[in-house]
Amino acid sequence: MANQAICSGSSATLQASSVAHSFSWYATSQGGTPLHTGETYTTPTLLQTTTFYAESKSESGCTSSTRTAVRVTVTPAVTNNSITGEQSVCQGQPHPGLTGAPAAGGTGIYSYQWERSTTGSNSDFVTVSNGNGNDYAPGYLSVTTYFRRLVFSGSCGPSISNVIQIEVQPIPPTPTISQDGTTLTASIAAERYQWKLDNQTLPATTQTITATAPGKYYVSAINKNSCSSPFSEAFQITVSGAAEEGPLAQLRLFPNPTTGAVILQAATAQPDLVLTVTNLTGQELGRFNVLRQTAQQQLDLSFLPAGLYLVQMHNDRFTSSRRLVITK
Repeated sequence: MANQAICSGSSATLQASSVAHSFSWYATSQGGTPLHTGETYTTPTLLQTTTFYAESKSESGCTSSTRTAVRVTVTPAVTNNSITGEQSVCQGQPHPGLTGAPAAGGTGIYSYQWERSTTGSNSDFVTVSNGNGNDYAPGYLSVTTYFRRLVFSGSCGPSISNVIQIEVQPIPPTPTISQDGTTLTASIAAERYQWKLDNQTLPATTQTITATAPGKYYVSAINKNSCSSPFSEAFQITVSGAAEEGPLAQLRLFPNPTTGAVILQAATAQPDLVLTVTNLTGQELGRFNVLRQTAQQQLDLSFLPAGLYLVQMHNDRFTSSRRLVITK
C-alpha cells in the first residue's frame, strides 16, 4: 500500500495490495470503528496530513496481527494567484507586459503556465510559447485577447488566476500637413496632436499651429484612447532668402548647441541691430541691442531652460534667423 500526496481540500483513494479476503480501514492503529470495508477506500476531503490503517482478514476469518499504515500527505493549496496589467494596447504597439503576484501555499516551489484565448474569458484557452514564468509579455496583438496564469506546486494545481482582457485599439490614419501662410494644419480630426520641428517636440497639441521657425515639420494624430498615428511626411518651411538677409547672412552665432553663453560675430559693427529670442510658439523671451560698437559680442542666455529656440536678428532693412539649441 503506497503513501500518497494530495492538495488540501482533496480526497485520496487508497488501494489495498494484498490477497486477503477482505479489508477494513481505520483511523487508528488499534481498536476503533472501521471507516470503510473494502479493497479500495476513498477518504473524505482532507485539510491536513492524515494516516489511515488497513486491516486484512483471510477467507478463514483470521485477522492480521497488525494494521498497515498508509500516510496521506496534504499540501496547502496554492494561493495568491492573481495577475495585473494594462487592459488595452494600441494597434501596432507591443503590450508592456502582464505581472503575476508571487504565489503562496503549496510546497513553496512553483511552476507556471500562461494561457490565452481570442474567443472569450471562459473558453478556448491554449498555452502560449515562452509562458512559463511568473510574468508574461504578450508582445504585439492583432485582436482582443484574454490571458490567465496557471500555477502548479507539488500535488497542487492547477490554480487558475483571474482573466485579463487586453483590447486592441485602432490607431488614426497617417495625417498630412497643409499650409496657409505661416499656418500649418493637420488633415484629420483627432482628440489631440503631437507636432515636431526636425527632431524637437513642440508644445502645441492643436490641429493648427503657426510656423515660427524654418525646418521640417511633422504631426501625429492622437485619438481618445491615446493611440497615435504614424508621423506625417516632413513638411518643409524654408528660411528667408539671402536677399532678405542681406549682410546679416554673414552673422555667426556660436557655440550651438550651448549651455547658455553664446557669441554673436559679424564682419563689422552693426549700429542698429536688434536680437530677439523666442520659443517655438512665438513667445518672445529676450531682446538685446547687439554689435552697436563692436563686431563680436557675448550674450548670456543661461536663464533659458534646455530646448530649441529661434534667434532673430534684424535692423530696419534686413532680417536673419537662426535656430539655437540650449542644453543643461
